[in-house]
Amino acid sequence: NGLLLQIFLETDLKPELIVPSCLSSLPINFIKESVAHSGRLVVIEEGSAFAGFGAELIAQVMESINVPVSCKRIASLPVPIPSVKSLEHQVLPDKERILQELKNHFN
Repeated sequence: NGLLLQIFLETDLKPELIVPSCLSSLPINFIKESVAHSGRLVVIEEGSAFAGFGAELIAQVMESINVPVSCKRIASLPVPIPSVKSLEHQVLPDKERILQELKNHFN
């Protein structure tokens, strides 16, 4: 994935990509192990950051591991998601915004 390589090159982070929508059930134990090892959790989603999937995932992980963790949610902007594709792309997180938010959070 080009974004993963770009994240590594620009931030020195070594991302591990888990795509839960491609799995039949959420691999929460796998995610917990990864977070316990790295001490970091970034959730990128197209939905709202407020009360969304990322918030729930972070809560479940934080409740069950006993190591300090730096968490970051990157989600759509806090507006209704437009149905027009050109406007939708302005609201959803894109590569540039993801990179910028990672740099701001972890540097």
